[in-house]
Amino acid sequence: MKLRIPSGTALGISGAVAAVVCGRHRPLLGASFLVAVGVALAVNGIRRTLASLHIPLSDADDRLSPAAVARAIRHVMTGNLAFLSVMSVVYVVVAVRSDTVVTRVVSTGFAVAALCSGPLTSLRRDAALWAAVCVLVATILIVLIIEVR
Repeated sequence: MKLRIPSGTALGISGAVAAVVCGRHRPLLGASFLVAVGVALAVNGIRRTLASLHIPLSDADDRLSPAAVARAIRHVMTGNLAFLSVMSVVYVVVAVRSDTVVTRVVSTGFAVAALCSGPLTSLRRDAALWAAVCVLVATILIVLIIEVR
């Protein structure tokens, strides 16, 4: 019997654990990453939903047509992707300006994970989400190794 974990579930679990591990050192940084994980899961859920629906073309003047609703949802998704891109830059700035090693490692991991789980999911959704999960697991392990030393 094979155990297959969906990429969104793995991202949610590893993101929550990473936020808790970071929250022990920098609570606001951990909370902000928890919000970023929620936005990334929302974006990928929207993508999966829109990809699975057959949306027929309809009248352009009708604001309640399925195509108009899909366009509105895509605009929300674009805003969420912009948020994840900006958060990735914010995490890089935190990593550069920080003086502690743990904060640098966590911020760098968060920046790469936000980039993978947001804008890079346009290319290959599952591969990008699994890359974000791997980055988060590596970040958690590095932080735990630094704490033990």
